[in-house]
Amino acid sequence: MFKAGDLVRHSSKPEWGIGRVTGQTVEGKVLVKFSARAGDVLLTADGAAKHLVADTGTGWQSNPTTLRRAAAVGR
Repeated sequence: MFKAGDLVRHSSKPEWGIGRVTGQTVEGKVLVKFSARAGDVLLTADGAAKHLVADTGTGWQSNPTTLRRAAAVGR
């Protein structure tokens, strides 16, 4: 499954950009902060498995604005 710090993309919402997993609840829900979406997204374990795709991280380096947002997410 996904763990805090993993870079992901939402397969159904490419406009949200790259996301960083910020945490997981005891129920297995996954909390993600996406670079182009306001607010965090909370997905069930099934929803995360179905919709989240691991990202290689190349998008973070190609866009300086996204990189700054990524740094803010990790705080």
